[in-house]
Amino acid sequence: MARHLASLCSSCSGIFGSAATLDECGVYMEGLVDFTYPSPCNLCSIMWSQERHRFGRTELLGESYSYSRVWYRIMRMGSGDGSLGLHFAFEHFFVPKLVILPTHEGRLISCSQNLTQTTRSEASIAFLRSKLLACQESHAQCNRMLPSEKGWHPSRLLEVRKGNPHTLHLRNREEIPPTPYFTLSHCWGNSQPARLTALTEGRFRTGVPIDELPQTFRDAVDVCVNMSTVYLWIDSMCIFQDSLADWDKEAAEMRKVYSYASCNIAATGATDSSIGLFFDRDVIGESPFWIAPKWPIHVLKGLRIENYGPKVFMVPLDQWLSNVDRGPLNQRAWVQQERFLSRRIMHFTCRQIFWECLEDRSSELYPEGIPSFALPDQSSDVHGLKSILRLGHSSSREGREDAYVAWKNFLQGYTKCGLSVESDKFPAIKGIVEGFATIMDDTFVAGLWKSRLVDELCWRSSGSFSTQPQFSSKWRAPTWSWAKMDQAADLSWGTRCCLVKVEHIDFEANSSGQLKKASLTLRGQVSNGTTCSGGLEPIQYHSGKTGPHNTANVDWDDPRQRHSEPMAGGTTHF
Repeated sequence: MARHLASLCSSCSGIFGSAATLDECGVYMEGLVDFTYPSPCNLCSIMWSQERHRFGRTELLGESYSYSRVWYRIMRMGSGDGSLGLHFAFEHFFVPKLVILPTHEGRLISCSQNLTQTTRSEASIAFLRSKLLACQESHAQCNRMLPSEKGWHPSRLLEVRKGNPHTLHLRNREEIPPTPYFTLSHCWGNSQPARLTALTEGRFRTGVPIDELPQTFRDAVDVCVNMSTVYLWIDSMCIFQDSLADWDKEAAEMRKVYSYASCNIAATGATDSSIGLFFDRDVIGESPFWIAPKWPIHVLKGLRIENYGPKVFMVPLDQWLSNVDRGPLNQRAWVQQERFLSRRIMHFTCRQIFWECLEDRSSELYPEGIPSFALPDQSSDVHGLKSILRLGHSSSREGREDAYVAWKNFLQGYTKCGLSVESDKFPAIKGIVEGFATIMDDTFVAGLWKSRLVDELCWRSSGSFSTQPQFSSKWRAPTWSWAKMDQAADLSWGTRCCLVKVEHIDFEANSSGQLKKASLTLRGQVSNGTTCSGGLEPIQYHSGKTGPHNTANVDWDDPRQRHSEPMAGGTTHF
């Protein structure tokens, strides 16, 4: 990275000027900052780029944009390692935006100087080609294959034939030689991508010129050609969209489709298939920069940075989190499974191209690996789940516990994601569930694990207690399962209750994971309490004075049975 100092506007220069004061948190300016774009100012460009992305304003690139009443502090990060960060408050709280590194550490950061004004460049493709080759040649975890993987293909793949234009030809499994294939993850959004049906099958087999396809599909074909890959799997073109039987059959194979693929092409920055994989960008808004602060000596000593050197290195913090983890694609429920099952992923975001595999996370800016301080903290990082799913069965108790913690983190993120078809709640994670069931040697019961069923019945909505729960309009799960809700769930409240015993479990699902029925019978002593169920009036029940055999019969799934008197016999139905 070049060692020359950044160009800052007058507002941003004040942040590093002699007027800065020290408070209990760090340097604090009693003033306002206006960020404008376009601007040669490095800090304005970074802040505009980050906020534009946060508000989904990808269409505003090149237009003027400004902020007022922006407050900032320079203070310690919450990571506990003593890192110093530049925090901004756009609303009511401060958010870290850049990390401040001393001269000697800044010189150790390896940043590319080859970012171009668009991700559709030879340099961008060369970055991906180099990462794919290095992974295939040297990453033991990524190249670990199960015996069943060798030579396996999905029921159908698209054969890429070079030409002007390139064409796609639908091929059955029996027609495909043992060779690697790529998958595509994309948002359908409001657009209707090319769809395989009984009417279009003949055309797909004869060959479809890519200029008749949505932009994301065209770009994915170009990526395959550049990576010397002949076969590509796209859901809408490889599964019959007018056959429920074929959809059920193929949905049951999703774990293999993504786990066995050589690489996944992810349209992470696109809200639908018409947008494509590549974007224009502001290079200054993506790049770290050097600055020579003019803070008074007491401020330097107060921050314990008097030995930082004459220059500090300012590094944007949010690139992986905001571009990848919070990208439009990764807000969709189906894609959670696709991402975590894929051994390698090329993330095409609106600001950079990122590489993700089991042993590496890199970007165009950090081709040798993204620094740890620029990645999400461990509590919000989901990357470790990919490695756990590749390990298979764990014979140790610690391994199963680690897997269960990873499952809870995954589920909390998954339940925040959107579904176009509400009945897909379980099919969208069938592959993930199969992986965890193998690792933990457990059975998945309508969203809960059998060995921890009593604990997991204590799940709650992640919203506030005053928020009305949002339930699916059609039955897809019993009300004792988090899958009944259309909002985030939290399993961390589970507490083992030794006085409750599972007497009977009755559930059935089809091959795609959709539930057909589910019921649960528990036995235990009833205590005094009041329970509320989704919009119904509170149900009050009392243990009475007749002893430990007094129980209540409550059927949440039947709104007619709001109240039920205590019954002898010791059974509670849900």
